[in-house]
Amino acid sequence: MTTGAAATFVALASGPGRNGALLAAMFGILAPISLSLWCAAGLVLAHTIRNHRQRRLLNGSLGLLLALSVIPVRH
Repeated sequence: MTTGAAATFVALASGPGRNGALLAAMFGILAPISLSLWCAAGLVLAHTIRNHRQRRLLNGSLGLLLALSVIPVRH
C-alpha cells in the first residue's frame, strides 16, 4: 500500500524526503480514523451475530468478497 501511495503522490512532492514526510503525515492522520472505523464495525458485528450459522454465513460472504476483489487487479 505504501509503495502504491508513494508512486501515486510522487508528483506532489519536490523530492523523496518530502514525499516520505507527506506519506507519513497522511498515514499518521488517516490510519487512526480507519482503524477506529474497523473496530467500530467489528463491535457492531460482534453484537449483531448471535449464533454459529450467522458467523459462518458472514465469514463465507467476506471470503467471497475478498476473492472477488482480486478480479480487478488481474485484468
